[in-house]
Amino acid sequence: MRSYQQLTARSELIDLYEDLSSRKNDNSMFLNAINFALLSLPTLTKMFIYRFGDVADPYYLAVHEPNICITPPISGHHQLTLDHLTDELFNTILPEIAPDTTRFFLDSDTKTPSMIRSSSFSIDYTTVFQRFYMNEEQRQQLRKMTITAPAGYYISDIDAGTEYDEIHDAWAYGKQMDRELTRQQLLHLPSSCIRAEDGSLVSWELSHHFMKMSNHFTYPSHRGKGLGVLTELLIAQRYVESGYRPFKGVSDANEGVIRGTKASPHWSDGEVYGWSVLRKKE
Repeated sequence: MRSYQQLTARSELIDLYEDLSSRKNDNSMFLNAINFALLSLPTLTKMFIYRFGDVADPYYLAVHEPNICITPPISGHHQLTLDHLTDELFNTILPEIAPDTTRFFLDSDTKTPSMIRSSSFSIDYTTVFQRFYMNEEQRQQLRKMTITAPAGYYISDIDAGTEYDEIHDAWAYGKQMDRELTRQQLLHLPSSCIRAEDGSLVSWELSHHFMKMSNHFTYPSHRGKGLGVLTELLIAQRYVESGYRPFKGVSDANEGVIRGTKASPHWSDGEVYGWSVLRKKE
């Protein structure tokens, strides 16, 4: 009989963290999800961690409504186990923890979306991203950095109560996401920003609910001054100080940012991954 296990005990989560940390491939997203669960951050929804299939080489699933993350076994995908995972996910887990939510966002490798077979959910579309992460040496270097803003600007914090609308409206994916989620991200998760001398926001970056750096934006009139790089290093430094691993995804269509990140001494290349929109069928 196929089964799955929700990992709730602190010892189980720590063991899983150590196991994933020892693997050669980058597991920053799932490691941050585990750390998130261990810290029990006071966000609007709770982080749930599950294991499916062979205990020695399983699928791992993280759910932080409305976000889902699936990590395949080291040995590669197994269709029957993935079918079991998605069946339990769509018909048992999500109805129990998010009964009123009809749209979810899946982070996975690029192969998983094409393998999902479900009578209750459909995949609206999948966007491909290049993942970048900071290795141990890069994280240690970041710890030692002193980050300062150039003349005419200063480092600040975002006011979640009054500025989340401005930030949400500037986000390229804002139309696909709930405005309240942006506010919750700002209230509970790390962020960074740089302001002009008059106090206006000019550059910022937020955290996705799996502790992925996201919503990176600099107003066009302030670009070309290195503010985006500084904003990114600021939030990455906050990740490291809080025990998280800095990582980000860059759309494969954003070739300029990909080239710049590949040339940066602060980042290492990770795997290409997919971000999919899942919608409950009527």
